[in-house]
Amino acid sequence: MGCATSVYASVGKKKRIVQESVVFVLQLRVPVQSDLQRQLKGVAPKTTVERLACLRNQIQLVAEDTGGSAISELRTALEEYLSLLTGIVKKNCRRDAVDLLLKASGYLEFCIREILTRFPPDIKSKLPDDMQESVLQTLSIQALGQGTEIQLGLAVDSQKATLSVKRRLACEQVIYFSQAYQCLSGCEVVSHGCAKKLLRFIYWKFLEAKAAAYYYHGLVTDKGNEPACHVSAVCCFLAAAELLAESKKACFSFCLAPPVTRAPPMWGVMKHLSQKIPEVAFRKSQTYGYLLEEEEK
Repeated sequence: MGCATSVYASVGKKKRIVQESVVFVLQLRVPVQSDLQRQLKGVAPKTTVERLACLRNQIQLVAEDTGGSAISELRTALEEYLSLLTGIVKKNCRRDAVDLLLKASGYLEFCIREILTRFPPDIKSKLPDDMQESVLQTLSIQALGQGTEIQLGLAVDSQKATLSVKRRLACEQVIYFSQAYQCLSGCEVVSHGCAKKLLRFIYWKFLEAKAAAYYYHGLVTDKGNEPACHVSAVCCFLAAAELLAESKKACFSFCLAPPVTRAPPMWGVMKHLSQKIPEVAFRKSQTYGYLLEEEEK
């Protein structure tokens, strides 16, 4: 996720501004041993790599020695670690983020088809909630949905991308998040813990995607010359505005679900659409409002 939202920070400056990135995962585990100095050689300054390695070891020690009970110490180490980690990512690597999300989805699908199927039932029953087949399937589909969201952001920034392309990407988002929601909502683990919060996250993203789909469908329809086209377009814009308002409520519901999290900053295509949808809905309803009134009569 850092590839999608981070900005490059020059090493050596005392004050660094790193764009905030909020990532929701089902559950954190102790990081595995990794030779960061070898992996990041030539990618980041030696002092930064050494600091990362030190913080990673600190996180591992605190988590293992206390079983994760030392929340404040663990939070402090994690926040500093993530700030450093996102700070060394180059600016505007959204295409890399899409590739990584597609790979993540593929790896999860492989785990479901080729690994979990070989586990004996008694072992499967002892797996943690976030390792259950339905949860992994949900995460796989969710990765596709969020990858498509970033692709839509790239299309919005591209002058070559047509409205039809943007509408198609938004509709694909709706399909992915709808499938993810259906997959997780039928799972037993969703009645408690982080799985319930993940369900609210997916529902929030589903509403955002649906608002985007209605908006771009409205723009495509509004290109027509017939009055009926403008009426249909206005209905789409008004529906998009209503869905956008619902998505904001869903975002708050997600944040308040335990464990409580802060509201993530608006970024990417939704930062653009959160301004455009209400503006276009108001303008078009003012322009073609008389057509709506005539049709209602």
